[in-house]
Amino acid sequence: MLCFIAGKTRTGHEGKPAEAALDRDTRREVGAVAREYLRPLRWTRQWRSHVVSVYYEGGFPQPQIELFKNAFRVS
Repeated sequence: MLCFIAGKTRTGHEGKPAEAALDRDTRREVGAVAREYLRPLRWTRQWRSHVVSVYYEGGFPQPQIELFKNAFRVS
């Protein structure tokens, strides 16, 4: 399975969550990139779009990372 991943980074949890900040235009752009990448490969199998949210917050030495599988559909 081939996956295309869009990532969003935040320095805190205030306001809109990182994964919710992926707007319609960005989803369309990911879809367009995926189709352009797959075209010369003649890819006939399924592929997915995921979202990764990354939070760098004050008290954590390592970022907090969360993966949202099949976060959105592209056509």
